[in-house]
Amino acid sequence: MFEPINDQEETTFEFDSSKIISALVKEGKVNDTEIDRATCLKYLGFVCIETGRFFEAESTFKDALRIYRSIPDTGIDQAKCTTGMGITYRETGRFHEAESAFEGALGLLRSIPGTEVNQATCTMGTGITYWETGRFQEAENIFKDALRILHSIPGTEVNQATCKMHLGIVFCETGRFHEAETAFEGALRVFRSIPSTELQQAACISNLGAVYLKTERLYEAENANEDALRIYRTIPGTGLDQATCEMNLGIIYERTGRFHEAEKANKDALKIYRSIPGTKLERATCLANMSSYYGNRGLISKARLCAEEALAVCNSFSPEATAHISFICHQVLKGAGVA
Repeated sequence: MFEPINDQEETTFEFDSSKIISALVKEGKVNDTEIDRATCLKYLGFVCIETGRFFEAESTFKDALRIYRSIPDTGIDQAKCTTGMGITYRETGRFHEAESAFEGALGLLRSIPGTEVNQATCTMGTGITYWETGRFQEAENIFKDALRILHSIPGTEVNQATCKMHLGIVFCETGRFHEAETAFEGALRVFRSIPSTELQQAACISNLGAVYLKTERLYEAENANEDALRIYRTIPGTGLDQATCEMNLGIIYERTGRFHEAEKANKDALKIYRSIPGTKLERATCLANMSSYYGNRGLISKARLCAEEALAVCNSFSPEATAHISFICHQVLKGAGVA
C-alpha cells in the first residue's frame, strides 16, 4: 500500500566543520595551520554541496573565506570559495545573491594570470543562474562566451563538453529540441572519448531522454533513461539523478499503459528523495505526478493523499516555485470532489 512521505521522517545529519577539522588535525591528516584549515573548509564546503547540505556549505565557505582573506596570494582559493557560495545560493533559490557571488569570483580571477579555465567555469555558473531564472537568451550568450574562451585552451575538452551540455539545456527549455539534441549528442561524444567521465555521460544521456520525452519519442526516451539510470547506480552520490530518471520512467510507463511499472518507478523515486535532505520540492513534484497517475486510474483515495501531501510541502516554498505542482494537485482534488 502506498504511504505518503512524512517530512518529519527525513534523515538528518549533525555537521560541525570545526569538530571535523580538529579530528583530522588530531589524526595527523591535516596540518594545524591557517592555510590547511582553510583548504579543508573549502573542500568540506563542496562536499556539503554534493550531499545537498547547502546551509552548512554556505557557513563553511564563509569560514574558509575569512581565513583566506588574511593570507596573501590566495586569490584563486577565495574565488573558488565564492563560486561555491554562488552554487549554494543558486541551489537554495537565492538567485540575486548567486549572481553577485559568481560576478565577485570572476572579478577576482580576472586579476590573476592563467585562470582562464576558472573564469570560464565561473561564467558557466552565472549562465546556469540565468537559465534557472528564465533568462534564457542571456544564459545562451554566457555559455557561448565560455565556449569561445575554452576553445582556445588545450586540454579543456571536458569543460567544453560541459558547456555544450548546458547550452543543450537552454535549447530544450526554449523548445529548440533539434539544437538541444545536437548539443547533447556532441557533448556525449566528447565525454565517451575521455576516461572517468561516466557521470557526465549519464547526464548527457538523461538529457537526451528528456528531449525524447518532450518530443513524444517514448521508446527512445525509455531507453535513454534506463541507460542513464544503469550508469548512475554505479556512481555514489547520484541519488537525485537516479530519482529524476525514475520519475521520467514513471511518466513514460504511464503514457504507454504500463501502470504497474509507472507506480513502481514513482515509488522508487520517492524512496530515494526520502533518504536525501533538502529534496522537498522534488518530492512534491513526484507526489504530484503520482496524484495525477492515481486520479487517472480512478484510485481517488490514493490520489487525494498524494495531492494533499504535495500541497503541504509546497507551503514551504514561494507560489512561483510551486505553481505547476499546485495546479496538478488542485486539478486532482477537484476531480476527487475535494476542491
